[in-house]
Amino acid sequence: MNRRKFLVNSAALAAAMPAAVRASSVAHPLLPEAAAAKALAGGTKPVLHCLFPEGSQSNIDAVLAQWTRQTGLDVTFETESLDDINGRILSDSLTGMTTYDVALPATFGIADLVHGNALQPFDALAPAGLAPALGPQVLYSDGDFVDGARYGFQTDGDVYLAFYRKDLAEQANATGAYAAQHGYPLATPDTWAELDRQMAFFHDPTEGCYGGALFRNAGYLAWEYLSRLNDKGARIIGAGFEPNFGSDAAVEALEDMIRATAFLHPATATSGLFENWDLYRNTKIYANVGWGGSQKMFNVPGSPLRGNMIHAQLPAGQGRSSAYFNWGWSYVIPRAAKLAELGYLFARFAVSDSVSTLAVREAEGYFDPFNEVHYADPVIEEVYSSAFLKVHRAAMRNASLNLYVPGYSNYMNSLNEYLALAIEGTHRPEVALELAASEWRLITLEVGQSNQHQRWSDLKAID
Repeated sequence: MNRRKFLVNSAALAAAMPAAVRASSVAHPLLPEAAAAKALAGGTKPVLHCLFPEGSQSNIDAVLAQWTRQTGLDVTFETESLDDINGRILSDSLTGMTTYDVALPATFGIADLVHGNALQPFDALAPAGLAPALGPQVLYSDGDFVDGARYGFQTDGDVYLAFYRKDLAEQANATGAYAAQHGYPLATPDTWAELDRQMAFFHDPTEGCYGGALFRNAGYLAWEYLSRLNDKGARIIGAGFEPNFGSDAAVEALEDMIRATAFLHPATATSGLFENWDLYRNTKIYANVGWGGSQKMFNVPGSPLRGNMIHAQLPAGQGRSSAYFNWGWSYVIPRAAKLAELGYLFARFAVSDSVSTLAVREAEGYFDPFNEVHYADPVIEEVYSSAFLKVHRAAMRNASLNLYVPGYSNYMNSLNEYLALAIEGTHRPEVALELAASEWRLITLEVGQSNQHQRWSDLKAID
């Protein structure tokens, strides 16, 4: 499924809502950021130019409508693919091709962009007299800071969650089949080992039923692997910023992941984000992983998954937390922005309580709740369901740290590559992980081992 098909499907939910609660044209009180922007413009009409990820346009449109209404200023924008937008921002910076004042990269790549001197810190951009930006109602912002300075404003609560088909689970317990096979009734798994057993139980392709739709596309493998590693009580990084891929737990986690692949739908090997959502919604599959954007797709009126899912945090096992914030989108200001101060005010305006609520409401976009006020909004509850929001909010409040250090993209690309080779059978698990560890050491040396060690220590201090 491409992005257009996703928008067509999710538009069904938007169409089902009363226009009065959907519209972003409803008047809202003038926000301090808007007043500051008008004062900064001083009677002129500067036009911001922005770079946004594909698929977010309905979320952004809700923001733009309010910005233009409150400030009288226009905004133009262009889009870039989800997978390429961070690279585009860095490349434009290096080649002097930056033409936008605000960008919206994936949060996990902000440290890379700062390391490449592509972003401006926010401290110098805030006008005097404007109250500090954001407060405790924002549930997760760790990825917006690099070396103690803020470079972004989070606008999408992308915590990784588990999804299970309720009808399949209820049937397994009603018949007693799962208990007969394993000696206990089926329940929401709290370990990856139990999740793997459940996927194996439900997997019966001859009957058109599959155990799972977990990503096996090479670009998404590391997230599951790191969750499995956490489940075994192991950390991704050890002393001196040494990767922990040589431990027994690391090898076992990959071996488990390889075995579980046999119980997944075969299309998971090539499905990207939108294709995965379409596959799970339209096929009898027990388990999946995803985000709030996934839930928006699954919850559209007429979907066989609407009201038919069990939502949960990822299995934690022996780990410290099962909540994993692994994506997200954050407003940033490029180093070469011509309207940096105005762009900063726009970014703050976009993530304000009232405006961000309008953005998250949009069923056709994938921005998810990240602010306490979002969970009390009746339209957002209709879009996601109260059951999902309860799990999502708990996960956001308990999210563990990601690898927010320079080199993130190289680290994760390397790990994804060698995990894929192991899953394909090209390399034995322990060999693949040692090769990944060797590349991680080289990446660390390029960035600076002592700096990385200090950054990781600082991150652990806030975890």
